Amino acid sequence: MSASQLTYRTFAIAGGAGGLGSFITKALLSQGAEVGILTRSHDTVIPSGAIAKVVDYADPASLSAALQGVEVVVSTLNRAGLAQQPALADAAKAVGVKLFVPSEFGGATAGKTPESLHGKNLQYGKTQMHQHLRKIGLPYTLYFTGWFTDYDFIPPLGFNIPNKTITIVGTGTVPISFTTRLDIADFVAYTLTHLPSTKLENAALGMEGDRRTLVSLKQTFEEVYGGEFKLVHRDVDEVANIVREKGAAAILDYLLLSAELGEHLNENPQNALFPEWKPLTVAETLRKYYS
Repeated sequence: MSASQLTYRTFAIAGGAGGLGSFITKALLSQGAEVGILTRSHDTVIPSGAIAKVVDYADPASLSAALQGVEVVVSTLNRAGLAQQPALADAAKAVGVKLFVPSEFGGATAGKTPESLHGKNLQYGKTQMHQHLRKIGLPYTLYFTGWFTDYDFIPPLGFNIPNKTITIVGTGTVPISFTTRLDIADFVAYTLTHLPSTKLENAALGMEGDRRTLVSLKQTFEEVYGGEFKLVHRDVDEVANIVREKGAAAILDYLLLSAELGEHLNENPQNALFPEWKPLTVAETLRKYYS
């Protein structure tokens, strides 16, 4: 497909210089799109082919200037950066941006409200952003991915590969969706450039590279690394109290708790929207990224 045939051709990525944002930037460029990276510094290293746009998120004029001619804004801002999204959306609306992709890329939050969550955690700011986008009338697309398979199997999230232990909250028998960041980027870039706008506006799109329970991962880890892995269980109520008391500071505990509550499962993943998409399984990801 030529660039002129893409559904959307011009993009601005907030947080596009590192992590998931850089993967999405590269995937959009490979589709023939034009990509600008919103950055606070002239020294930021950005993916080849993208254009750096230095902005001040506290200055509406700065944001508006950077978004001139942009059709889609994609935000991969995280944690404290989520607070910058409303100002970015306001500027996008003011200059005629057609679609806003807020920073989701985790558990499904569609239909939730800030009041329905366990304290003011990471999802709290995301659900607030849904409300803001609806208030200002800016069409949006939410992408739900489950856990990042290539990033989340780390000790702070309970996966200690050298010590062969997996720490979980509750039973660990609730299914979770797992997707690598490269696979996420390919799915996001393809759908934003190939699906008709009517299927993107105010839509929630779930994807899934693999579906597993934390308990079932024990066998996979043993097959990949050899030897027996030990499961360590934490009490659900105890962790829920920590999350309520500490809020956003307990983000890792929240991720484990919300997994046990079924909040990281994409029940009806829409992988078929990208027919050629071949995401990695958990086992394939372990061998590629963690061995």
